[in-house]
Amino acid sequence: MRWIAGFLAGCLLLAAALTRLAAADTSLSWESQFRFGLVGNANFTDGPKDLGNVRALDYRFRAVASLPAGSNFLLRAGVDFAQTRFDAPISAHVPDVLQTASVVVGVDVQIGEAWIFRLDLQPGFYSGHTSLRSEDFSVPITLGASYFVSADLQFIAGVSIDVNRKYPVLPGVGLRWKVAPDWVVNAILPNPRLEYSVTSAVLLYAGADIQVGTYRVDSDFGSARRDAKLNDAFVDFTQIRAGIGASWTLTPAATVELEAGLVPVYDLDYHRAEFRVRSDELPPYGGLNVKLKF
Repeated sequence: MRWIAGFLAGCLLLAAALTRLAAADTSLSWESQFRFGLVGNANFTDGPKDLGNVRALDYRFRAVASLPAGSNFLLRAGVDFAQTRFDAPISAHVPDVLQTASVVVGVDVQIGEAWIFRLDLQPGFYSGHTSLRSEDFSVPITLGASYFVSADLQFIAGVSIDVNRKYPVLPGVGLRWKVAPDWVVNAILPNPRLEYSVTSAVLLYAGADIQVGTYRVDSDFGSARRDAKLNDAFVDFTQIRAGIGASWTLTPAATVELEAGLVPVYDLDYHRAEFRVRSDELPPYGGLNVKLKF
């Protein structure tokens, strides 16, 4: 459809415009993330029935620019592209791919010295197949608030809204607490972890990577699996990774992270069709994450 092509073209134009602004306007800052991960064999079931082994790889590119708009406002805009590709038998009832193609639009508002409030909208396509259709369009919303007790202690609360999800509204709380000169409890979703600074450039950590999303599968997804109720179904994807990692600050603008561990929670819930598949094992995973700031 024309408007889908227009949306994707707009994403590219936005990225190009923000890049030029970042070069021309010293008040504009830019954060980019490149992520790649692999998950090993996991046996999937729908209860008592084995459905086969599933392997997956995922990658993501996210870039968001921030521009001050007055003393207490920060405007945010960017792009987010992500894919999770599965190697699975058709009996596993797992899509070949789950993908996101979206823009990020948001604002941060500071009230007083201690409070910061955030609103993020992420309009885009959330697809359980390789094409992008108007039916896949959605606008997830994130609301958050941060309270700074001191430079060493901050509290965070937020809520995620997605009308296509089984539970449309999900709250969350967290904190960041520097408990000692080299130790930080960084309990903020979606990556809560305990951090230890070996040097100013090397950081070790243990924690979790919580990956969730709601997607719409293809119109013949169920028919191909002899279950027509899954055609065009919404699926909630949940993967919680628990592991250890190391982070290297190569320059003030570039950080590289390597991590590995196990996946204790790994499932796909076609909630409106009342069908769910999940792993009954603890598959291994490994990941690479590159973060850039300008």
